[in-house]
Amino acid sequence: PSIMGPVVDGTHTLDVDLAPEDCVVAVLAETALSPTAVALLRLRWDGRRVARAEPTGDLYVVAVGVGAYRSPALHLQYPPKDARDLVTALREQQGRRYGKVETQLLVDGQASREAIRAGLRWLRQRVTPRDVAVLFLAGHGINDSGNGNYYYLPHEAENGNRDTMLPGDELQAALGQIAGKAVLFLDTCHAGNLRGAWQVDLSRFTNALSSVESGVVVFAASTPGQTSRESDRWGNGVFTKAVVEGLRGQGDYERSGLITVSVMELYISRREQELTRAEQTPTTAKPSTVTDFLLARVVPRRPFYKQWWFWGGLGAVAAGAVAIGVVEGLKVPTLTFN
Repeated sequence: PSIMGPVVDGTHTLDVDLAPEDCVVAVLAETALSPTAVALLRLRWDGRRVARAEPTGDLYVVAVGVGAYRSPALHLQYPPKDARDLVTALREQQGRRYGKVETQLLVDGQASREAIRAGLRWLRQRVTPRDVAVLFLAGHGINDSGNGNYYYLPHEAENGNRDTMLPGDELQAALGQIAGKAVLFLDTCHAGNLRGAWQVDLSRFTNALSSVESGVVVFAASTPGQTSRESDRWGNGVFTKAVVEGLRGQGDYERSGLITVSVMELYISRREQELTRAEQTPTTAKPSTVTDFLLARVVPRRPFYKQWWFWGGLGAVAAGAVAIGVVEGLKVPTLTFN
């Protein structure tokens, strides 16, 4: 009944907007009880291909960071800065990877439940099949241990009162309706004074988001049983520090200048474990229908032997060696007699 279009001989037709590139279309039917198996259709784009150096599509970002909760017991230090730093890093991609970058930044008192919902509606309305949507959530996130449902805690959240929280299934539904590629950065497994029947385990939530039906790529700060760390040593939450560094090219191990989903996954994992001495491990979940795609474009890092400091240092060493040789050659031999 949700399919719109003419019916000919019992066949429904549906027009679908696709980006001008190779893609995979997933088709499934859903009843009140369950969805059917997914049918995959791989399509190859035969039209004009955009040069790799040319910005393609636009980027739309909603970044949420709550540290100063209405309840002082929930206070965290770095989520607002994390959200600002991510927005700054992504804005640098305007004219590089994307034609334009539009952002909404919601921190502390601005990050009410209704404001976040409005941001999700904005993403759904603006993003086309050619675009990328990014949702960043930093702050507290918990699961109801009774049913396993995930909740994000906006600014006004009250401990133990799920009616003041943002349900994960609402986030899933909103992100699943976005026409383009959708990426969620989730840094919400912080330790805190959360009382009652709550636990922190994102595995069920991330799996639901990265299903074929939702189609969202999820980067989460930690694995089940771990907490997300923030520290004055890093000046951020460790997850966001790794994400921002990765987007700015520190994860460009192949020196290609292309920061894809898989490149980010590798860098975030290595960097988090390095900073926390392997006590925090991030997770990435990606739908089977989503191929690796470009998140950011950076100036490729030059190999060390092409850097000016390498040859400058080598020249200084060589000059020093020559000077030592000359001095040694001018020394007068000393003879010792017994």
